[in-house]
Amino acid sequence: MSQSANPLAGRQLRGLLADAGVPVDDETAATWIEPQEGANEGFLQVMIPTSVAAGVITPDEAKAFQTGLTEAAARGAFHFSLPMYGAAGSKSSA
Repeated sequence: MSQSANPLAGRQLRGLLADAGVPVDDETAATWIEPQEGANEGFLQVMIPTSVAAGVITPDEAKAFQTGLTEAAARGAFHFSLPMYGAAGSKSSA
């Protein structure tokens, strides 16, 4: 089983609930935009070593990626955004 996130989870969530017989009562979406300092701390700094450990990228690729992030942030050009989707439902126990 992969340690990486499922990039399709948001678009599959409603269907997963429906397939489980759970009516969707509410849903929402938002986008997180990482600030410039996020290039060297925060979410990406968790995901880079996790990706190496899962074999998604090599250590050399991780180092090159981090260098690119750091250089982009130094000139104010770093961008990372994360779309998020949530759905809630309830299933009667009757």
